[in-house]
Amino acid sequence: MTNMYTTTRATTTTTSAFVFYFLLMFLSQVSPANAQCNPVLKDDGSINWDSCTLSPHVPAGGFQDAEDLKDDIPDGLVDMANGFVEFIQRKGLPYEEIRKLEEDGFDNINYQDAGQELAVWYIGIIVCFCFGVLFIIIMPIIALFFCCCRCCNNCGGKRIQKETKAMGCKQVVFSLLLLCITIVIGFGMAYSNTGNDFLTTTSWDRTKDTYDLTLNEVEAYSNTVTKQLNEIFEEYQVFDKEMRQQIDDRGNQIYKLTEPYLKEQCGLSDLYTSYEEFINAINASLITLNTMEILQTEISKESAALSRDLKDIQTALNDVVNTCGASCNGIDTTLLELNTDLSQLPDLNNEIDNVTKVLEEAEKYEQEARDTIDSIPEEINNSTKDQVDEFYKELDNINDTLAEGIEEVEDVNKEVSEFVDDNKIPKTKDEADGDISIEEMDEYVDYVKYGFIGITCSILLIVMFNIGGMAMGTFTYRRGSPMDRSKCSNAGGNVLMFGVFLSFLFFWILMFVVSVFFLIFSISYQVCDPLQTKELFRETIDQPGFLVNGSEGSWVGETLYNNKSYNVSIADLLESCEMNQSAYHAFQLHYLFDFNDVYKAVDDLREEADKLIDEVELDTSDFELITEELEDSVNKIIDDSSLNEFNITEYQLLLNKNLTSDLESFAKTLNNTADNLNNATISNQLYSISHDVTEADEQAKAVEALMNELLEEAETLNEEIIEIQSTGNETLKAATYTESKIKENATQQAVKDSTSIYTDRLIKYAESYVDHLTQEVEDDLAPCGSISNLYNLFVDTVCDFNIDAMNTIWFTLGWSIFFFIPSIIFAVKLAKYYRIMDDEYIEVPKPKKKKKNKKNRDAETPEEDEMGADSIQLMENSRRGATNKDVTPYANPHYRHGTVQCTFTFT
Repeated sequence: MTNMYTTTRATTTTTSAFVFYFLLMFLSQVSPANAQCNPVLKDDGSINWDSCTLSPHVPAGGFQDAEDLKDDIPDGLVDMANGFVEFIQRKGLPYEEIRKLEEDGFDNINYQDAGQELAVWYIGIIVCFCFGVLFIIIMPIIALFFCCCRCCNNCGGKRIQKETKAMGCKQVVFSLLLLCITIVIGFGMAYSNTGNDFLTTTSWDRTKDTYDLTLNEVEAYSNTVTKQLNEIFEEYQVFDKEMRQQIDDRGNQIYKLTEPYLKEQCGLSDLYTSYEEFINAINASLITLNTMEILQTEISKESAALSRDLKDIQTALNDVVNTCGASCNGIDTTLLELNTDLSQLPDLNNEIDNVTKVLEEAEKYEQEARDTIDSIPEEINNSTKDQVDEFYKELDNINDTLAEGIEEVEDVNKEVSEFVDDNKIPKTKDEADGDISIEEMDEYVDYVKYGFIGITCSILLIVMFNIGGMAMGTFTYRRGSPMDRSKCSNAGGNVLMFGVFLSFLFFWILMFVVSVFFLIFSISYQVCDPLQTKELFRETIDQPGFLVNGSEGSWVGETLYNNKSYNVSIADLLESCEMNQSAYHAFQLHYLFDFNDVYKAVDDLREEADKLIDEVELDTSDFELITEELEDSVNKIIDDSSLNEFNITEYQLLLNKNLTSDLESFAKTLNNTADNLNNATISNQLYSISHDVTEADEQAKAVEALMNELLEEAETLNEEIIEIQSTGNETLKAATYTESKIKENATQQAVKDSTSIYTDRLIKYAESYVDHLTQEVEDDLAPCGSISNLYNLFVDTVCDFNIDAMNTIWFTLGWSIFFFIPSIIFAVKLAKYYRIMDDEYIEVPKPKKKKKNKKNRDAETPEEDEMGADSIQLMENSRRGATNKDVTPYANPHYRHGTVQCTFTFT
């Protein structure tokens, strides 16, 4: 059979198209799939991808435990501390100043101007800090002056007190005020311990959980991405396998598309039907001949046996008739002879051999016709083998490229795993092997905890001294003269004064701690809200031109993709990740790889395929289904299968006769004759012969039945011979018609149309794969919810735990030391009501002052003017001749008598 196709460029079109298509698609996208991914390619060009889904990301365990720690946050205390910061300082950050600094260049910062601008923005925090610094400076000075003043018997240092009716009321009021102030200080101290516990326990646990979760989630996310990429790569391999099968089967595919035209329009179906009917007719005649041969053999065998039996009966009957004499003259023994000679039936072996050969030849020609048509796919494959080999090389290169890409991803995943392993902090010292461990860090955190406990203990001392002094002074207070107070009450006053000393001592130290922490963490707190709302990124890094050369451009785009024109925003990225969108959407990977370009390339390839399809040609000039050789062969088959030597008339003449005479009547005649004979022996012989005749009659009837069957088969064969002639002629006509139709131009157009349908279906398969890949990459691949979770986890840990914990500490410490000042004032005043006075206060009327000139007033002795109200009584005693011993504290009998052991004094 000659080659049906001289050129088949449509397949070449498909080859070049797919090479370009896949190169575009995979040079920028590494792709992987489930082992159970079995896409179903449909005839309409679509692919059912229902069985192909990417594995979902399973977050690392522990996020819920970390969130549960929020229940341990002292919300009220945190709200008070943060509320104070929000009260004194407006929210937000100085974005304009930051952008201005960036525009001027961070390397050329004018620190004076920048400091002024930042000071204006943070004016509330700076004012409070300056107050703290002021107190740090002036409180030691005030303490020094206060001590000096006390030592000079001023500032309540002189132990003399005027006894009035309101003295008891004042004592109660001062006690209540100091008690309230002390309680407030105590609450501040207690809340300081709460903040300390929040910092060193809850916040520290959250920090450890955040660190571990970050490493574990990074590793889990890396594993998920790697697994999904492997799954997409496996999907491509499945698709690649299916496409290879489609292209390997390109000849059959195009032929199947062209076959309906060949069968319906070109009469190929009628040709096959004619061949089948022709062969069936020959085969039927062969079957009939074989059946007739079998029947003739059986008839010959049975008729020969019947002939022998009849001759034996005839011989026996002749003997009986001769013995019987005249009584048996009515018996005609010639009736026991066959009426026809069946040995004259023709031998059919020659006819059977001829028809067998004819059948083989007919089947051969039918198979040749089918092979001629069926060879079209193979011819298509052979004609495009070189181009397809090149295509397969490109696919192999793509496979190799993808395998290398997957290997690189796995290497990255391995590096991530190693990074996680290297950065995991051992839990115990034994596991640390010289490095720091969680156990050691816990010890350091305990040191911090103990340090803050020490700070709160300094406040506790003041609270204890205040409460102890008030308790001693109140419960042992003795009404009466200030000189008659109990020694325990006097000691209570001294305890209060020692508390005042400790207040002055610790005030500036605590204020230093509070001021430093306040400045650092109140400013740090300002960053939290912008971090949580992503405003920080929108106003800085996401601003066009920020941190890039020029007034336009994205810093993130320049950093991630080395192209500042890519408008990529960190805030949008995080918001996309909050919705658990894919990395393609979140990181706006369309800047690197846009599927629209792929679709456009596919459209271009379709146009190119259409152009090349027009060049497809089908050379049918030497395409022959009917030749002289074939026509002669079919005619010869008709002649050979016509069975010229077969004569139906001969069969009819032989088979339409009765094989024997009426043997049944003859047997009855023998029985009647025997009945009339007086000779019993002869009668018995006749009865026996009559019985044999009856059996021979039955045997003859059986042979006649075979003869009838043979005659029917002969008539059937005669009809089949006519059918062979008819179907043979129809076969020649069908072959001639089919050949003429195939050689028409319409057949060439049908092949082009089929090739177009085939290439269009291949391109649709590609489009379906791109659709599926696009859906997976844009919606399912690497969902970045983990990035948002880690970001929120980090921000919450830093802000809601670490910064808030430090804010509670400086706030509660500041709360306490803020009330140190009223505590000092009321403790000093209350101590005077508890301590034993040296002498009674006696009010002496002041002498009337005479008007003197200025000169005389200046010359007058200032003795009386210099006497304070508290020293009048002492001066009177001195005028009455009292000695120094009498005016000392020891002159008070309470210092010489009594059994109370409270003798601690502090002046």
